[in-house]
Amino acid sequence: MKDYKNYKVNDYVSDRSFIEWVLRPEKSNHLFWDSLLLNNPESAETVHRARLIIKSLYIKPSDHQLSDDEVLAITNRFEKDVKQQVNDGKQRNSYGQVRKLWTSVAAAVVLGFTFSLLVYHRPKNGTTDFHLSKSLNISNRTHNSRLIQLSDGTLIVLKPKSEISFPQKFQGKRREVFLSGEAFFEVHKNPLVPFLVHSGTIITKVLGTSFTVSAFPRMLFKVTVNAGKVQVYQHKENDDLSVLSSVTLTPNQQVILAGKNVTLKKDSVTTPQPLSPEVASKVFSFTNAPLQKVISQLEEAYNIPVIYDKMKYSKVTITASLANLPLNEKIRAICKVIDASYEFTDNSIIIK
Repeated sequence: MKDYKNYKVNDYVSDRSFIEWVLRPEKSNHLFWDSLLLNNPESAETVHRARLIIKSLYIKPSDHQLSDDEVLAITNRFEKDVKQQVNDGKQRNSYGQVRKLWTSVAAAVVLGFTFSLLVYHRPKNGTTDFHLSKSLNISNRTHNSRLIQLSDGTLIVLKPKSEISFPQKFQGKRREVFLSGEAFFEVHKNPLVPFLVHSGTIITKVLGTSFTVSAFPRMLFKVTVNAGKVQVYQHKENDDLSVLSSVTLTPNQQVILAGKNVTLKKDSVTTPQPLSPEVASKVFSFTNAPLQKVISQLEEAYNIPVIYDKMKYSKVTITASLANLPLNEKIRAICKVIDASYEFTDNSIIIK
């Protein structure tokens, strides 16, 4: 545990957690630092000075790393300002101490800048090593859909001739995947960590919902929402932060993009999606329904085969409403009723 009570200015400005709080304050870290200041009011002045230093030196993420000349220019400007304060009697530290402090500040700021690049920069090759986590690339070259479960509980049904890249474990403030082809997503809800699907110059952003993205190279781009709400926005080539246009979609709405220079426009789907609230409430509400019917509804909606012993469970019936549950919770609920276990494989769900 860090001894924050005895921290000096140079300790704060080189502390990553403190830098994150100053530059990107969120409710979670607000609670920690507010509590620290409340219990240690004598640290308020030191914290205030450290905040001013970090804010004055913060550099927003861009598409290139700082050059040596840029770092030197910032260093010289900072030292000039502080030296003037020393001459004016406004700073009690010696210039040598200030120079030592700057070394910590520079290291902290460059570290924060590099971290931002790792989070925001979209790799050109469609794979990712963002968030310092091992990247996984999965291709589906079969004629059947492939089932993928991510570290956060999100389920992906990867369609044939499609490829997706994602980190082995999500870290940081965003969950990001890179898709070429078509996939259905059932995103695990986490309002504090949005889920982003990158498809060329299009990003689909959600907090927790189900939707389908179709983004085959040199073909139509399409996002169709089953449940929840998603935001789809188009950015400049190799610049995720420059938004050209965006739309927000709700259930049974879609957006189609036929070319790079076409503005995103949303439209309603002609047939309600099988997992949209109004359809799911009917399709997945069962009263003494044979297990075979329940399984068939799941297979049709998710396009994933469910393997089970039909003879063993031929007389089993289900009474339940599964409409508002994600796929894995639907399967778990069914297995609890029939006293069985289950397993997700690459191309099927097995009930044992």
